[in-house]
Amino acid sequence: MKTSTFSFLLLVSSLFIFAASAAHATQRKAQHIRTLPPEPEIERQVAKYQNQYFLESLSERKEVAITFDDGPSAYTLELLKILKRNDIKATFFWQGKNVEKYPDIARQALADGHTIANHTYSHPHSKTLDVDTFWNEEVGRTQAIIKDAVGFEPALFRPPFGEMNDEEIELLKQKGIYLIGWSIDPKDWSMSDNKDSSQQIVDVVNKHLHPGAIVLMHDGMYDFGINTVRAVERMIPMLKQKGYRFVTVDKLLELPIRLKH
Repeated sequence: MKTSTFSFLLLVSSLFIFAASAAHATQRKAQHIRTLPPEPEIERQVAKYQNQYFLESLSERKEVAITFDDGPSAYTLELLKILKRNDIKATFFWQGKNVEKYPDIARQALADGHTIANHTYSHPHSKTLDVDTFWNEEVGRTQAIIKDAVGFEPALFRPPFGEMNDEEIELLKQKGIYLIGWSIDPKDWSMSDNKDSSQQIVDVVNKHLHPGAIVLMHDGMYDFGINTVRAVERMIPMLKQKGYRFVTVDKLLELPIRLKH
């Protein structure tokens, strides 16, 4: 009788532990809240190309990757100053046409230890392009421009608007290029240029913060650029206070920075 009671209690205890673990896993998954859920097409592609297309790291480490799209520009220089002063490395997804204009900024970012990645030449809606145009006029063209500026072709790519078709993903996969999305989008591009909206950007990041987050912002020559610069300056102490460590996307996801030929 005692043996049966003990076995019953052991079974109940095991079931309780299993249920608690499952609840924790569900809760942890729910913590990956984005400002807006990914478009169904992006979700499908990320699921299909799990080792190729990333929106975040699933690590429990309190690490965050700050990323900037569309530069380089004069605002990039301001961001580089802030990042250097705080000993933080970021990832820059740049348009080829802007690297052509500002190769010295690209070289400075590389010298400062930041990661440089591809964001097409002219920021088109990529999924509307045929695959040859997509490569020859946009991605491949930017690879060559970045290589001319800093000496290598990036292994990381972010599609403009997060849009690509599967044929384009397959092409990049063949070439050894990884796709990087984002898990937090504070929509700095939507902020008014006639008022300081930087705290609003910081608040969105704070609300949706999670371990392994990839934060999307912009360093192109836009009217809202000063708000992004101010937001980064405010965001850094907030994230540090919460115990987060800043890493580049390649470190976060354990991916290569440059292609090997």
